[in-house]
Amino acid sequence: MYMKVQQSSLVVAFKDLSHFRRQILAHNAIRLLKNSIDAHGLSKEEIATIKLYVSCSFLYLPLNEALRSEQYEQIKPWFPYLKLFHNAIYKLPERAGIHCRLFDIPSLITNWGVCMYFANETSIEEQHGTIFWITSTSTRDLSILSLNSTKQELILLPGTRFK
Repeated sequence: MYMKVQQSSLVVAFKDLSHFRRQILAHNAIRLLKNSIDAHGLSKEEIATIKLYVSCSFLYLPLNEALRSEQYEQIKPWFPYLKLFHNAIYKLPERAGIHCRLFDIPSLITNWGVCMYFANETSIEEQHGTIFWITSTSTRDLSILSLNSTKQELILLPGTRFK
């Protein structure tokens, strides 16, 4: 559904969020736009879109909370950002294989949020929880855009289905 909205700039993508959240995200987006280096044919705006998600809990926590709610009215304000994010992620190389993610034992595993995975368990071995392994052909490699490239971060977009 978010792919049907008109493409906007990264800063404009936050227009429907609360004033406080919009100000913080726009400030961080502008900072990242200035410090973006081309990777895999991505524009500076696309690089900043991904880096903002990877580096800013003020973005990824409420975004994933809205996605997991499955409530249209909570997700709709995020549509412009999701479209930018989706288009940027699909320019990254696919990485097929078996990937892992750490979940807290009492967590309910859902696939509606943007899911971060790792290429191997050494990236998460200092944390506690249940390791969830998937076999995927559609994860996207974020290593070149990650704040910590040694973690070999991968991503799956909302709505990814598992058999």
